[in-house]
Amino acid sequence: MLILYILYLLIIWWLLLYFIGGISLQEIGTFLRAKKVNTYENLVSFLSSPKGREIPEYKFYGAIAARLIKLQKSHGISLVQPFRQLRKAIVVDWKENKKIKDTLAGASYQYLLLCAFIWFYFFQIEASLELKFPFSAIVMLGGVHLMGVVTMGFILFTLKYKTFISYENYLKSAYLLKVLLTISRPITEIVQECRLNELIPKKELQGIKNRIISLTEQLKREGSISLDECDYIIQEIWDQYELDLGKFNKYVNVLKFIGMAIFILPSFLFILYQTTSTLGF
Repeated sequence: MLILYILYLLIIWWLLLYFIGGISLQEIGTFLRAKKVNTYENLVSFLSSPKGREIPEYKFYGAIAARLIKLQKSHGISLVQPFRQLRKAIVVDWKENKKIKDTLAGASYQYLLLCAFIWFYFFQIEASLELKFPFSAIVMLGGVHLMGVVTMGFILFTLKYKTFISYENYLKSAYLLKVLLTISRPITEIVQECRLNELIPKKELQGIKNRIISLTEQLKREGSISLDECDYIIQEIWDQYELDLGKFNKYVNVLKFIGMAIFILPSFLFILYQTTSTLGF
């Protein structure tokens, strides 16, 4: 019985990691065999001292760094200022991304603890009253909890994806616009690199998209724009990100309550029902 319980908890942990974090069994094995690699820290370190080192990958920032290094080799530009801007951007990005992970981790741990408590209560009742619950009760209880993991994990993953998927494109365009202006690249190259046509539509970011387009149009007309305007747009994107993060946290809290009402509370009532049935009440 204990072995079944341990296997059950391991399956629940894996499902939570897979649906919410996108972590496969192969990645878990790699994690256990090797030291954890923090690509965020590696890229920040690289941007501080880039000579003779492979470019670490962290979202789209590694690609921007690679593009800038290529321009340095072909045109002899200085990378001190753009790399400083990228380091600052990466730190902000990592902090914001950590907030999402903390929210999802908190929801996962809470569900796991409640499941563990239900199973502890189940075996405690069985041991203290010297009962023998039918195997079908164990299967049903485990099935309800696994269904909860799959359902809640899918909903949370979908919610996270739909809420934040657009931001990476917007931030990439805004940061590219800024760093390419910093090193005085040709206007046509700047507009082409920003790839405004690839921005994923999002109602809350439509105004920001219009301002980015307006800035590129101004750049075409006048030949230059203020870097402060780029900073304002980047800050606007992060401000909207914070607003969506607040909404995301509220949705997660509601989903946690719903999950408790649908999967945890019925499990507790099911144990009470099995206890009274076994005792003959």
